Amino acid sequence: QPFLNKTGDVVVAVKRKHCTAEDVKVVVEDDRIVLFEEDIPAARAVGEFGMLVLFNSPAVSRVFFETVERFLANQQHKSRLIDALNNMIQQGYTFTPYFFDEHLGVEVDTYDDLEKARALEKLFREEVSLHSPALH
Repeated sequence: QPFLNKTGDVVVAVKRKHCTAEDVKVVVEDDRIVLFEEDIPAARAVGEFGMLVLFNSPAVSRVFFETVERFLANQQHKSRLIDALNNMIQQGYTFTPYFFDEHLGVEVDTYDDLEKARALEKLFREEVSLHSPALH
């Protein structure tokens, strides 16, 4: 099922892999993401946070940005993106995983990597215009 067609308040790309200590791990229960965290046993995780998030409504997007602003205003809170996402989970928003393997993201270190990234962008734009004509 395409990324843009997933249901839930928030759709999150999750890379299926055996996580390492440095990875931001994702915990899923009953087909919903329940936690993003670095400092948990890798065995608890289904994969790594893919750093791609889709808010399925403007209202949910506003909640996210208000949460980030609140965290940044609190000088004692060491804010991370995952802190805001975890806070939204605690508030009851549903987070749906979109699982992918190596093909969704590309680390660009060489010209070959850049070409892979361009091809990926083209595929993503095609999916967006196919499923959301108003966005192109």
